[in-house]
Amino acid sequence: MGELIAEGNIGMMQADSTSTPKKLPPGTYAIWWIKAAMQEYILRLSMEKLGSSGGAEASVFLLRKLKAKIGATAVSASGG
Repeated sequence: MGELIAEGNIGMMQADSTSTPKKLPPGTYAIWWIKAAMQEYILRLSMEKLGSSGGAEASVFLLRKLKAKIGATAVSASGG
């Protein structure tokens, strides 16, 4: 549980280091980053438990690719 909280703190620092889109309240933007950091941590843990089976590995890589695409969209929408 402590590690999950630490990941949330990392997400909060990421939110603080990036510029908040003008259409979103800062709290909403921070929550998005905190959830993203926690979800990434949970994905890493599940990959360790599942091992490196082809299907599980493909799913994780697809999720990371989609997350990167969403992040790029958010950055371009914020003007950064």
